[in-house]
Amino acid sequence: MNLFNFPLAGDNIAVELSGQYIDLHNNFDFVEIVSRDDEVSFKWRRSEGHWVAPSLPQFFTISIVGVDYHEVRGRPSDSLTEVGFFAAETLGNVDYNGRTAPLESSDILIFRF
Repeated sequence: MNLFNFPLAGDNIAVELSGQYIDLHNNFDFVEIVSRDDEVSFKWRRSEGHWVAPSLPQFFTISIVGVDYHEVRGRPSDSLTEVGFFAAETLGNVDYNGRTAPLESSDILIFRF
């Protein structure tokens, strides 16, 4: 699995985009998951809190292309708890604290809400 255009931040709750820290846990509200063919997109909207910098984008989307399988367990809340990579042998049944970068055996990407 490869990430294009951005890396996950070391704290598992954000991405870094063009030098900007995009905190998806504190500064964005999760909106929806859209699945089409082999693509799954996760969409967020910038929060309205006074702590949120107006320079952050109004909306943020992570699109994953080439998805063989995706599963939603339960109903996502509006707050991301963690995003991380896990090895295939975990079958998605994992503890917290995934890796922020994929390894050769890390082909499961989990978003926890």
